[in-house]
Amino acid sequence: MRYKTKNKGYIAIFFLLFFLVFTHRSEAAERDLPTAQNEVKAELKKVIEFTVKREGQRFVLENLLIDESFEAIGSISIVVPDGAQINMDLPLGWKTDNTSTASVIGYILDETSKNTPADVCEALKGLTITFKDEKQAKGEIKISVNKATISTWVDDKNVTHYYQFVPEIDTWLNAYNKAKSMTYKGLTGYLATVTSKAEHEYIFNSIAKLPGWLGGTRMVYPNGGKLLDEPKLPNSMLGYSIAKPDWYWADGPEAGSIFFTGFTHQNGTRPIGVYNAWNANQPDNWQTVGGEYVLQFAEKNSPNWNDLNNDYVGSNANRGFYVEYSAYEGPYGKQEENDENSHSAAIPQRVSVQYLSKDNNQPLADEVITIGDEFSIGDPYNTSAQFRKDIEGYERMDSVEIGQYSDEPQVVIYYYTKQQIVFHIQQVVLNTNSNVVIPEKAYAEIDKIDALNNVAVTKNYGTVNVLAKSLTKDADDYMTAKLMRELPERYYRVGLVVPEYYQYKGYVLTNENVAHQPSNLLVGFPTIDSNDRKEYWVTFYLQPMTTEPRSYSWGNQQMNLGTLE
Repeated sequence: MRYKTKNKGYIAIFFLLFFLVFTHRSEAAERDLPTAQNEVKAELKKVIEFTVKREGQRFVLENLLIDESFEAIGSISIVVPDGAQINMDLPLGWKTDNTSTASVIGYILDETSKNTPADVCEALKGLTITFKDEKQAKGEIKISVNKATISTWVDDKNVTHYYQFVPEIDTWLNAYNKAKSMTYKGLTGYLATVTSKAEHEYIFNSIAKLPGWLGGTRMVYPNGGKLLDEPKLPNSMLGYSIAKPDWYWADGPEAGSIFFTGFTHQNGTRPIGVYNAWNANQPDNWQTVGGEYVLQFAEKNSPNWNDLNNDYVGSNANRGFYVEYSAYEGPYGKQEENDENSHSAAIPQRVSVQYLSKDNNQPLADEVITIGDEFSIGDPYNTSAQFRKDIEGYERMDSVEIGQYSDEPQVVIYYYTKQQIVFHIQQVVLNTNSNVVIPEKAYAEIDKIDALNNVAVTKNYGTVNVLAKSLTKDADDYMTAKLMRELPERYYRVGLVVPEYYQYKGYVLTNENVAHQPSNLLVGFPTIDSNDRKEYWVTFYLQPMTTEPRSYSWGNQQMNLGTLE
């Protein structure tokens, strides 16, 4: 559609002169537009740095610095892991059209904002990030600062797109070439393509304040071939034909894709499932100017599209052009994003504590999901004071209890082995009599019971038979029995099978290997609590019941008593 005004030719000449005088490429550089391809430096300068700190259920930025030489900031983008929510009270002049739960959020700072590096640092210090699901609280937070006004949007394929309006009045072909000469984050620019309602609304709401070119056209080469994302196009219409009705995207990842077929809206059709958003009664292919064949939008604050001819430079419908940057693989190479003017910092991960059996790796106590509420990567942790624990029936092995928080979850594991109860047993015969045969062996029994007091015992979990030596004096000649404790076993009663012609006098029990004296013997049989000491020395004392000659008892020889390996 052509805007009809008096003295139309004079106006066109005026704007053409305006363009030639005031839109030289050097002015684009002065406005801090993204760097041209031939100006990209080998090394990207770090203009922003920060680390991430955990404060309970939220994350904050610390050690935040933005290079003061970066001057005024026009836009900021923040990339967070899926599941994150950004919380921040927006300062005056800050605007975003992304939701707080988007994986990429772009902020545009208008002329009313305080936008020096110091101002932006102060604002970002109030930013917090939270996660509804703790399992998603991992990955990195990435922040980019830009001198230009650039908005950021992520499509349904998780591809990030950046958009910028360049306020230079120029022909469509010249705008195409200028867009292709611009780069941002290592991505080559192209006249914006709009392929969904969501994208369309985002571009319009975020940066579309003035009318300008998009990357759609129905121009083709004289042989009928489409424009397909070429790095540069001839800027004379003599090299093109406008005889075909197919409207398609000339650049970007959608290069060559048709979105409308028809010279005008009356006879046009839209491919099924393909997005377009023409204004009412558009396209109209206004013939007064020889036809219209390139795409423009945002005229008169409308989000919809209009067709114009390449040379239209009237300010009513052309105040510049819209540039898009995104990662894609096109016919002229692969576009990959870099970290220009960006910094990424990992989210510090928690440390959990587990209590496992060394025998089967099964848990013996509930896992402690996290330790520490406030920490950053590199901060030390120590689980010994608060999380080391004893577990009944088990002995704790040595564990690595100290370390540093990192960008990966860590687990401190306390391993446990079953408690081993050790009994050293010997039998001593007092007042020996040559007429009574002295037993060569002692037969002890260890009962696993449920009470320390024999009167209170209600259950015996099993008996272990032990073969020990029989002596005539304390000779520190013990036989050792080792029992592996099984829950709920706790109490152990050590008894003795008394041979015929002998009477039981008592015992001496110590938890150290010291000399036993019969003068210290106790009557009955000892019962120990395995939650106390784990090693005991026991001496049982016997003496003959008669002085008459007696043979050695066959009963002892025939007892079917096992020994503990």
